[in-house]
Amino acid sequence: MELRHLRYFAAVAEELHFGRAAQRLHMAQPPLSQQIRKLEQELRTKLFNRTKRKVDLTSAGQLFLERARVILESAERAVSEMQRVSSGELGQLRIGFMSSAMLDIFPHALRQLARTLPGVEVQLLQRSSLDQLAMLVDGTLDAGFGDLAGGVTETRVNGVVLDVLPVTHERLVVAVPLDHPLARRRTIALRDLANEPWISLPRQPRTGFYDQIVGLCQLAGFSPRIVRESEQLPTVLTLVAAGFGVALVPDCLLRVWEGEAAFRPLAEGAYTNVTMCWRRDHRTPALTFLVNAMRERAGVTKPKSRRGRACAVAAAG
Repeated sequence: MELRHLRYFAAVAEELHFGRAAQRLHMAQPPLSQQIRKLEQELRTKLFNRTKRKVDLTSAGQLFLERARVILESAERAVSEMQRVSSGELGQLRIGFMSSAMLDIFPHALRQLARTLPGVEVQLLQRSSLDQLAMLVDGTLDAGFGDLAGGVTETRVNGVVLDVLPVTHERLVVAVPLDHPLARRRTIALRDLANEPWISLPRQPRTGFYDQIVGLCQLAGFSPRIVRESEQLPTVLTLVAAGFGVALVPDCLLRVWEGEAAFRPLAEGAYTNVTMCWRRDHRTPALTFLVNAMRERAGVTKPKSRRGRACAVAAAG
C-alpha cells in the first residue's frame, strides 16, 4: 500500500462517484477502479458497496476513511514542515554562552529573530569556551560566545574552520579580599600585585583570557604567581573572597559579587572581548540573522560603560 492508494480511496469515498473522483485526481476512471479493487484485495475487505446507481462506503470503508485522512494529513504536514525547515522558517538555533552575565547581549537580537522567523526555537546552553568549540565542530551548537583570543577572524579546530566575530568588550578590574590593604585604594596598578598570589581561569587552547592576564603582568615587569585555577569565575571570586589571592575579572561581575570582595579599577586600563564563533560551512537563515545582528551590535558597542553589556569571560555563574 502506498500513499497514492490512500489518496485514490479518499477521493472516491468523499465523492461517492468514480467518475468525479477520477476527474478530481486527473486520471481516467478505469485505472482508478482497478486501483481500488487492488486495495480491497490487499486489505481483504470490501470498502464500497457498488450498484449501477450509487456508490456507498461499507462500515469498514468508513473506518478506513478516518484512518486514511489522518495518515494523509500527517504526510502533508511532514512535507510542509520539511520545506519550512529547508527554507529556515522552522528549526532550532542552539547558542552557547559562558556566563549568565552574558545573557544581556541576546534579548534584542532574539526578539527580532522571533518576529522574522517565528518557527525557529532558540536554545541557550551555558558552556565553557573550550566546550563550545568542540560542540561547534560536532554540530551540537550553531553559535558560541566565549573568550577566543583577540585579533583573529577565524580559527581551525580539528580541521573545521570557525569564523570569529568580536561582539563586545568588558573592562577588567582587580578583585582583592575585603580586608586586603589594597582594598583601601581607589585604583590599583598591576605592579602593586607583583608579589601577590593569583587566582585565575586555566589556560585553554584558542581561548585568550589566561594569556591576556599573563601578558598584562609581563608588560608591568613580572609574571603572576598563580596559586590556584578554576574553570568558573564564581569559584575564582569565592577563593579571592576567602583570602587565597587576587584576580583580574570582568567588571560585569560587580553587580553580583560586590560586598563579597573588593573591586578596584585597574590603573593601566584593560579590556577583554566577547567573541562569537560559528562553523563556516554551516549557515542557516536563523544563524545568518544572528550573525548580522551581532555585527550590527559590534559596530555600535563602545567599551566605556559597563551598564548593560555582556560579561566576557565566565565559565559559569
